[in-house]
Amino acid sequence: MLFVSVVAIAAFGVIFIFHPVLFGQGNTIRYPLEAALAAGGLFLFSITMEAYRRADFWELDSIREKREKLENKIAERKQADVFEIVQLSLAQGTEYYTINKSQARKSFSFSVLAIAIGLVTVVAGIWLVRRSH
Repeated sequence: MLFVSVVAIAAFGVIFIFHPVLFGQGNTIRYPLEAALAAGGLFLFSITMEAYRRADFWELDSIREKREKLENKIAERKQADVFEIVQLSLAQGTEYYTINKSQARKSFSFSVLAIAIGLVTVVAGIWLVRRSH
């Protein structure tokens, strides 16, 4: 879904920038088509980002609950045994790993967005140069 939203936003950019070349000077289709592509792309992009945020929250929520239970258990007894300390360290490591995995996922998504926009820009530029000759 992220790729579809990127393509829609990139198509909006191409149509907006190269409108006179694509449709001619006096064409009236410009604003409705561009607005629909921009709105659709941004809507899909926002849905995708919200889905990522919720997935991260759900994944982290259960891990946090387990860690908090262990911390409360250790705090109540005032003296923890080695097994509980190892469990707590493992829970903290799992939480840290999950947060890092989420950040890597988001970084990858934004890099795909940048690649798609760059590709569309290069292809549109090549097409315009070839068309003008």
